[in-house]
Amino acid sequence: MISKPNSFSFKVLKKVKRRFNYELIRKINLLRHSFFWKSIILKFHLFIFEKIVQSEVKQIILVMDLKVYPIMNYGEPFNLFMIARYFKLHSKEIKIFIINDEVSEILNGRYNEKCFDKWVKDVCEMSEVILDGIAPILIPFNKLKALRKQEPDSIILFYFHVLFRFDYFSHCTNICNSLIYYESKKEFNKLLFRKPFKKLPIQIQEKKYISWHIRRNPNDISNVKYSSANIEEDEFDLILRLLIRHFKDTQIVIVSDITGCKEAKIWAKKHKNLELIFSKDISSSFISDANLVLGSLAYFQFLPGGMSFIGFYSTVPFLISYIKPTSADLFLGYPEKLWFRKDQLFNPCVKDSEFSRKKLFETLDCSFEEFSKLKFSSQCTSDYLR
Repeated sequence: MISKPNSFSFKVLKKVKRRFNYELIRKINLLRHSFFWKSIILKFHLFIFEKIVQSEVKQIILVMDLKVYPIMNYGEPFNLFMIARYFKLHSKEIKIFIINDEVSEILNGRYNEKCFDKWVKDVCEMSEVILDGIAPILIPFNKLKALRKQEPDSIILFYFHVLFRFDYFSHCTNICNSLIYYESKKEFNKLLFRKPFKKLPIQIQEKKYISWHIRRNPNDISNVKYSSANIEEDEFDLILRLLIRHFKDTQIVIVSDITGCKEAKIWAKKHKNLELIFSKDISSSFISDANLVLGSLAYFQFLPGGMSFIGFYSTVPFLISYIKPTSADLFLGYPEKLWFRKDQLFNPCVKDSEFSRKKLFETLDCSFEEFSKLKFSSQCTSDYLR
C-alpha cells in the first residue's frame, strides 16, 4: 500500500509554489533539463564514477525513489541497474534500495494500485536478472539517513539527489551509455547481453523467429496517456506487411503487455493463414519479454518504449526507429558515439510531432530495405564490431 505524499519536503514545496511565481519555477525546472545542464551533469558524473572505480571503496549503493519517479515505465530503472552492472564488473559490491512509501505527485490518485505493485515486482525481477541475483530492498524515506550511518564505508550514488528528492533518472540513460562507450573492449563485451537470460519457452525453442515490440494503451499500466508511443491499426498493418515481405518463412513474435497483445490479435485477424506468437501467451513479465528479444534473430521497434534498451545493450541485430526521448538526447543524438554494430540500425526522428511520425512510417520501407541487405546471424555467433 502506498501512502499519499505527506512528507515535510512535499509540504514545503507546496508553500513555495504558492508564494513564488509559478512561471519562474517552470523556467527553472526547464533549465534543469536543458541540453547544457545535462552535459554538465554527465561530465561531472563520468569524472566521479571514474574516481570511484579507481578507489578502494568496496560497496556501491543505488537508491530508487518512487516519490520522484514520474511514470511507471521500464527504461529508466533498466539504465539505473546497468550503471550498477558497470560497477559490479569493476569488482564493487552492489546494494539496491527502493523508497516505496510515497509515489510521484504526478501519479498520485491516477494509478492502478494492482498494476503499480506488478510494476514494482517487475523492477525487482529486473534487478535480480541484470545484477545476477541482487534483489532490491524496499525501505521508507525516513530510513535513508540511517542507511548512510549503517554503511559508512559505502558510496551512495546520486545521494544528494535522493536526499533532496530531486529527479536523477532523466540523466541515467546518458550517463550509462557514456560509461559503456568509453569502456575497454574487454569490459564492454561483458556489459552487453549476448544470449537470453534463461531458457526460452518451449513454444519457440526450436524456431527461428524475429521479435517486434509494440505498445498500445499504456493507461492499463499507469493511467497516464502516451499517445506518441501508442501504435495505431494502420501502422500495425504497414509494419506487419513489411516484416512478412522481408522475412519470409520466419516466425514473428509480437512483444507487448496484455492490452497490446489483445489489440494486436484483433488487428492480425485480417491476415489469414498467418500464425503470429504473442508474448503474453508465453511470458508474464518485462524480463520474460526481454528474454524473447534476446533469443530472436532480429528485433524491431518503431515507437518509444523501454524494451528498446534491451536491444541497445545486446548483440541482437535490430532496426529501431522512433522519436528519441529527451532523457537520451546526449546518447542517441550523436551517432558517432554509439557502440552499435553494423547490423544494429537506429534511425531517430527529430521532433515529437505528427509530421515526424508520418515521415517515420513513410520511410520505413527504405529502412527495411537497408536492414535486409545486412548479413546477420543469431546474436550468439555474431562477431563484435566497433
